[in-house]
Amino acid sequence: MPLILMRHAQSMANVDRVFRNTHEACNGLSALGHEQAEAAARTLVAGLGRPIDRIVSSPLRRAQETAAPLHRWSGAPVSRDDDLRELDVGAWEGSGDAETWAAHDRVFHLWFQDDQGHVRAGGGESRDDAARRLSAAIDRVLPDVRRGLTVVLVSHVGLAMTGLPPRLSNVSYAFAYNHHIRNTEQVWMEPGDEGGLTAVLWADQDLREAA
Repeated sequence: MPLILMRHAQSMANVDRVFRNTHEACNGLSALGHEQAEAAARTLVAGLGRPIDRIVSSPLRRAQETAAPLHRWSGAPVSRDDDLRELDVGAWEGSGDAETWAAHDRVFHLWFQDDQGHVRAGGGESRDDAARRLSAAIDRVLPDVRRGLTVVLVSHVGLAMTGLPPRLSNVSYAFAYNHHIRNTEQVWMEPGDEGGLTAVLWADQDLREAA
């Protein structure tokens, strides 16, 4: 059964174009975000064709508010995992000026195009730090997925893009860099042998067609 990672709906930080990855004041979902979360939950539950058994969310408010409609529509229990939180961007936290975004773009290019996973974002986490964190969260739910349960992780775009490629047999960092995950879009994964995972859907890309 699938393991699904969903990006949270539009947050006020998305609207303001500000890094609010650790400070949660005024950083819930926007009005549009609440509508997105409700619609995504309804669509996922209706289209999945089987029950959702577990929802595991980032502790950040925007993820929790995205998980709440999933719980209402599916009845699945919601738990929190701190390892699903967004990237720690160090000195960039609270900033949204052009200089900070330019620095962000330079670091992402190093991470995704030049494979320099040790470089730290604003002095915070590196790509490889984040990847290890997401991998640990996946390992905690993978036994349930292998037993046939459907698990939904509600998390963040930075963590998904940095952490999923090392765990997926068919997604590279270059692919992730060129296929952004928008609000409430999902990555669907199926377990393989020896702990591996294969992506069958990445945002709007059906990877079964590419196989």
